[in-house]
Amino acid sequence: MALLAIGQPAGAAPSPNQAAGAPGTELQRRAQARIDAAQKRIDLLVTLYQAGAISVNELLEAKMMKFLAQRDSGVSGATLVDAAKSYRDDLSRLAESMKARISQGLVTVAELATMDYRLAEAEYWLEDARFKVSH
Repeated sequence: MALLAIGQPAGAAPSPNQAAGAPGTELQRRAQARIDAAQKRIDLLVTLYQAGAISVNELLEAKMMKFLAQRDSGVSGATLVDAAKSYRDDLSRLAESMKARISQGLVTVAELATMDYRLAEAEYWLEDARFKVSH
């Protein structure tokens, strides 16, 4: 059951209110609602993935949607780096679990190739966030 950690955020989702410095705007509420909805979807899909009811691709998409919601919420600096790092680390844990499942026939080579791409993309987003902090 180690996969349950896959759906859990490494840290609290960055609040759009913290990033923007002006709590209470409709845009900020909608940004947080996006993040919250993405997390709820991840929580559901982790359970379905563990049961073998969905492919890993659906879970990967949900995780990407959450990161994009965080990134689009207006966070920047260290908060954006933390969100990107959390996303990358989450995908790394999922990739490790996929390697164990491939021998059981529960993961395809195509899904592993998709994971390779998603990890490369997550690494790019992390480096991009780090670059923006340093420049």
